[in-house]
Amino acid sequence: MNPSETYVSPSAAGYSIAAVIAIILNTLLTWAKESYPPLLAAMKSLAHHWVVHGVIIALVFLVLGHILSKQSFARRMNGVTLAAYLCVATVLGGIGLVGFFLII
Repeated sequence: MNPSETYVSPSAAGYSIAAVIAIILNTLLTWAKESYPPLLAAMKSLAHHWVVHGVIIALVFLVLGHILSKQSFARRMNGVTLAAYLCVATVLGGIGLVGFFLII
């Protein structure tokens, strides 16, 4: 059996792609709120800014995962590709955060 021909369930594909998007959005939202004080203040007015940040990222993941699981591409995704996407997004997100906090 060739691993590149092993397809995952539509739910696994949809939520994996949603995780990739959430990882990148997490990095972008961190950059935005740390660079733009009015955004940070708005988030602090609701609750602790990291709580608000976490809720936003979790909601994006859950909503996008549900929507993407229903799309036709989700029936044609293989596990190797999804794992590669997740690894790349995680590494890029981590580098983006470390680099940002080293610069500011």
